[in-house]
Amino acid sequence: MDFLVDKYSEGGIIGIGNPTRVRMDKIIVHYNAGQGNANKVPKALTPADTVIFVKNNISITTADYINKFIGTNGLIDSITRTL
Repeated sequence: MDFLVDKYSEGGIIGIGNPTRVRMDKIIVHYNAGQGNANKVPKALTPADTVIFVKNNISITTADYINKFIGTNGLIDSITRTL
């Protein structure tokens, strides 16, 4: 997971730079569907567009997994709202 967090951090590497954000959508695709499928996702997509792309081109299950963690009222959304 450390590798994936560093790979999909925009603006720096965790612990070395000051990343502006970590693309959890891309981490989940890589972790859940594999590197080959993660490489199919265009880099310029927003997280919402990533879900649509994954649903249409890779796996509905992986798209649902992304929504479960980062979608509206997903796990990460719920956690960050309480902080």
